[in-house]
Order: sequence, then C-alpha cells, then structure tokens
Amino acid sequence: MRSVRFKIALSMFLLSLLAMAVVLYTLLQPSLESLRNNEIHYNVEATSQTKYAFSSLFDSVHKTVRMLSNNTAVHSMLYAVEEAAPEQTAQTHAELSELLKAVIYPNESVAAIHIIGDRDWKFISSEPLEDEAGIRQTCEELMGDAQVRKQYAFTDVVTVDYGGGRKKQVVQFITPINKLANAGRLGYIVVDIDCVMLEETFLFASYKSDDKAMIAQQNGNILFNFPKTAGMDSVLRDYPELLSEKECIIDGMVFGAQTMIVSDTMDYTGWRIIRLIPVSSVTKDTQSIVSLMVKIVAIFLVVSLAISLWISGILTRSVKKLLKAFQQAENGDMDVRVQIRSRDEMGKLGSAFNSMMYKLNDYFNRELEMQKKKSDMELEVLESQINPHFLYNTLDSIRWLAVLQNVDNIARMTAALISLLRYNLSKDGPTVTLKQELESVEDYMLVQQYRYGTGLELSHALAPETLDLEMPRFLLQPLVENCIIHAYGQMDEIGRIFIESEISDDRLVIRVIDEGRGMGGDLDFKTRPESKGTRFKNIGITNIRERIRLYCGEGYGLKYRPADGGGTIAEIFLPIKRRMC
Repeated sequence: MRSVRFKIALSMFLLSLLAMAVVLYTLLQPSLESLRNNEIHYNVEATSQTKYAFSSLFDSVHKTVRMLSNNTAVHSMLYAVEEAAPEQTAQTHAELSELLKAVIYPNESVAAIHIIGDRDWKFISSEPLEDEAGIRQTCEELMGDAQVRKQYAFTDVVTVDYGGGRKKQVVQFITPINKLANAGRLGYIVVDIDCVMLEETFLFASYKSDDKAMIAQQNGNILFNFPKTAGMDSVLRDYPELLSEKECIIDGMVFGAQTMIVSDTMDYTGWRIIRLIPVSSVTKDTQSIVSLMVKIVAIFLVVSLAISLWISGILTRSVKKLLKAFQQAENGDMDVRVQIRSRDEMGKLGSAFNSMMYKLNDYFNRELEMQKKKSDMELEVLESQINPHFLYNTLDSIRWLAVLQNVDNIARMTAALISLLRYNLSKDGPTVTLKQELESVEDYMLVQQYRYGTGLELSHALAPETLDLEMPRFLLQPLVENCIIHAYGQMDEIGRIFIESEISDDRLVIRVIDEGRGMGGDLDFKTRPESKGTRFKNIGITNIRERIRLYCGEGYGLKYRPADGGGTIAEIFLPIKRRMC
C-alpha cells in the first residue's frame, strides 16, 4: 500500500509535468514554428533576391523600350513611305542606329536593339545582322495578329550572328510600337538580352552554401542552373506543379535527401525561379533549440521531483502523527493526545482529534453507567414478570368462582378484563389487524358498561376489506375512552359511540364518532396529550399521533372535526398494509 507522502509527491510531480507540457505546448511549439517559418522565410528570401535582380534588369530594358517606342524619330521613320530619297533614308537609318547604340551603351546586359517596321519590313539595328528575316519571323510568330494587342514577349535562348564571326546567345524581348491614339501597329522593338549577363546575375543572386537553384521556362526548358553540374530535369518531372503554379513550397525528396523546394514566377518573363533547400540546413537552428530545451526539461524534472519529495515530507509529518495516535487509540489507549503546532487545517484536525478523545472518554463513562442502570432495570422487570401472570390467574379464579355461583355478569366482566389485559400487555408486536383492535375495544366497552351502567352503546360498520389490514396497536381504545370521559362524562342520556372504516384515496380511514357535546368547550381535553383522571393517563392524543408518524410516516395521522348534527368525529388515516400469513 502506497503512503500518503508517495501519493502527494507523485501528484505534485505529475502536476509539474503537466505544467511543463502546457508551457511547451503554448509557448515552445509556436516559438519553434515561428523560428522554422523565419528560417524558411530567410531561405525563401534568396529566391526573392534572384527575382529582384532579374526584375531590375528587365525594368531597365522595359524603360529603354518605352523611351524608343515614344521617340518621334522612330515614328517618323516607320511612317515614311518607301519612295523617299535614298540618301535621306540612309541618313535616317544611320541616325536611328546611332541612337540605338547610345541607348544600349550604359546597359551591359543588352547586346543589341532592333527596330522592325510593320509596313515594308523596315529594319534598323544597333548591330549589323546576318539574319534579319529570322527576327522578322520570330516577331510574327510571337506577336501574332495586329488586332491581338500583346504588350511584350520573350523568346527562348537563341544564337544571333552579328557578322564578322560574332555570335551570342541571347533572349530576345519583343514589344510592339503602336501608332498614336491606338490607330494600329507600326512595328516592333526587339532587344537582345545577353545570356552571359543573365547567368551572371542568376549566379550572383543565387549563390548559397548548400542550395541548388535553376531558372526554367513554362515549357520546362531550363535556362540556367546552379551548380552547373547538377541535373535538374528530374525535379521538374517529379514535381510538375513547379511549372503549373505561380508560386509554391513543396517538401519532397530530391537526390535522396529531404528537401524544401521553393518556386516563384518572374515578372515580365513568366520564368520560374526554383530553389532546392536541404531541410537539414533549414532546421538546424530549430534542432539546436530543441536539444537545449530537452536538457532544460530534464533538469526541471529532476528538481521538481526533489522539491515534490521535500514538500510532501513536510505536509505528511502531521499526518503521520495523527496516524500513530489513531493506532494507539485503536489498541485501547484512550488517553492518547497529539500536539500539532500549526494554524492550518492539520492543526484544526489535531485539535478535533483531542476533542474527540475527550468526548469518547465521557461517552464511554456515561455508557458504562447506563449499562449498569439497564442491568438493574432488567432485573426489576424480570422480577415483575410474575405479577401479570399472578393477576391473570387471580382474575381467572374469580371468573370461575362467579360461574360456579351463577353470577354471570361478574364472570363476563372478569373474562372481558382478562382479554383486555392480555391484549394490552401482549408482546406479539407493535401492529395488529383492525379486527383484533375492534375486539379489544369491545372488551373495553363491556368493562365500562358495568362501570357506567347500560348508558353506553358501541356499534360499528367496518368495510369487510379493511378487517385484515394492519394498524398500530392500541389506537382505538384511547379514542373511545376520550369519548366516554369528555363527550358523555356529565350527560344523563345514552352515550352512543360509532366506529366505521373504509378505504379512501389509497388509505385506510377509521372514524370514531360520538354524539356528545361537540368540539366546543372541551376541545382542549380532546387535543391535550394526556387525559387526567383516567387509568390510561400516559397515553394521549399526542401519543397516538406520534406513534402513527413513527410507524407509518408523513402523510398519515389523526385529526378531529365536528360531526353533522352535533358530536365529534376522530379520523385516523393509515397506509394500506395487509397482514402476511
């Protein structure tokens, strides 16, 4: 059996453990999640840097294109008819070519700019080209019908021959030149963006210790990747949502390692910037914090266990004193006392124990004295048991003597008295049947008739189904006696007493009715507990009511009410209980 100290220590330890769990759940878990999100955000920010670097580059290209598309000289050249003087046309072309060279000079990422007229396919370039027709075809394919107003388009990586053996891989940015007031299309501006510069921008913005990155077009063509030796095609095959969704974060397996894959879409181009971040590098700070927290929790649990044992020892010290005192009292030492010097509940419990022991000693002393008196009384009762038998035998002798001498009235009175005494002094139990109670009342009335003369009459009308119902012993005789003394005690006419019974509202109802003076004047005699001057002075109306309440419970009892035409009715209400054979 485990001790109270063990239970208290275990409860405190478990409570501390629960408190730690709540703290970890409410504080640590969100903190770790926030830390992990911050680490993810930090690594995702590298993707944003790459995106920002390319956006800046394309913004610069877009501004250049917008400036050229609004240039009046460009519009004049594209509006000019073919019949203009050749020398004038050559001069215009030369001026625009110099303008294009001046525009691309400060922008290292732009290899060349071409202006192509939609009418007669006029062509002006900052660099001589070997294949003007190829660029025109590309414009037609990407920009489509003039009625379809695309703002711009990008080509795949293409190789452009600028003559003299100068070839470059470029991505061409194509945007239309529209007439004023949106009256139609004049031509196109084509910007050749140097792939070398794009790759340098990508590598500079994407370089991280363990990260892998790539830029892919929507069709799955990989433009650049880092490191260059890493084959990234399998990643796009395994996770096609990288190309179909504008941005996403995926936890997956890449090259056999748990990896976070972050994808974002560049402005203008629609290219996908994809970074592969090893989870181990993302969660390393989180893992170190978790390791630290595990150590802190272990130390906390050890300290909590030690404190729990110490506090439980202090709390159970008084309990041990009380337990020892109870054991001494159990072994019969009634003089044991405890001394608990505290003002809390344990101190009150110690005082209550001492008070209980004082009261127990006093109770035992009084109980011993009562047991002694009870023994003396039982002896007296045992000695007095001879008296009823002697009285029965004496009365029986008188009855037989009256029979032998033909004094019948004395014989009948004596027989009724014997029967009445046997009934009243019987020890057969506290309840009898209504029939037995009525027979006792008839014996009583016979004795009273010899005392008062023939001026008393008793009649009854008992429902047959009520004769075998149980009722407390000795209820009717005091009521009949009450009628004789108080209803007819000072009257000369015949005193009639009527007893009736019925079952009403699931109760046995017995009425004792007299035709005497009624409830006026002598009402106090009918309701007082005792009737002075009678041989049953210790049995009164209050006694009857109390016995009915004790034997039958609440809802039953005795009450008086005036009878119609004079007199009084005493009603007894009892539960329906049949005598078991």
